[in-house]
Amino acid sequence: MIELMIVVAIIAILSAVAFPYYREFGLKAKRSEAYVNLGAIRTHEEAYKTDKGNYVTCAWNPNGYVPSASGTDAWDGGGNFDVLGYRIQGRHYYRYGVGGYSGGTSELPLPEPSDGFHEARDSSFDFAAIAQGDLDGDGQVSKLYLSDEPPGRVQRDPASDDY
Repeated sequence: MIELMIVVAIIAILSAVAFPYYREFGLKAKRSEAYVNLGAIRTHEEAYKTDKGNYVTCAWNPNGYVPSASGTDAWDGGGNFDVLGYRIQGRHYYRYGVGGYSGGTSELPLPEPSDGFHEARDSSFDFAAIAQGDLDGDGQVSKLYLSDEPPGRVQRDPASDDY
């Protein structure tokens, strides 16, 4: 009987240590969705600029989705994401938008996403693809963004949540 209690205690200790790591691993996996989608949106934006000479700004999609830990399967057919030829299928945990910067604007604050077209200028920020999510379900939204400027990596808005 004592051996059984020792085994149960060991399992409880291992579970208590492993659970936070497991949860963090799950959050990182969900967060990678935003990295992949923001990179794909940027690729579509650059292809569109090469073809048409300007960028496309896109309102939040899915429209009306409040980011939550449960995610959504919704993706609206309207908006300018269809102009870019970009669509997300399946469950996702972020909503996406693309906003344009006015001339001479610095990187932050992030521009508000809206439907339209934005002139492509050199040596200044032109657009920011933005992902908003609430993976930890605490009601505070995290914001990740990717602009058209080098180094071309996903950045986190310092005013946003930790996930």
